[in-house]
Amino acid sequence: MISIDNAVELMIKTYLGLPKRITGLVITRKEFAELSEGFPSLIDGLEQHAPDKLDGIDLGTIEWYHRLRNELYHQGNGLTVEPTYPQD
Repeated sequence: MISIDNAVELMIKTYLGLPKRITGLVITRKEFAELSEGFPSLIDGLEQHAPDKLDGIDLGTIEWYHRLRNELYHQGNGLTVEPTYPQD
């Protein structure tokens, strides 16, 4: 879950940071820095600047899984994979 969440965040940040010639998006360096401050602002930026790229994608679900991952990673509620499971 952590790897997928990190990949999604990196994908969004990379796309929003690409040159205008590639994406057609006009995002100033200042705005990009602000969008890059956190995951919620990144998906807000994606929704604002590239809504045409989100056809069939539920940003609410993506944000929910991100928050779940954060909760599990940072607060730890005892949920874990059994040690034998990854070996099967």
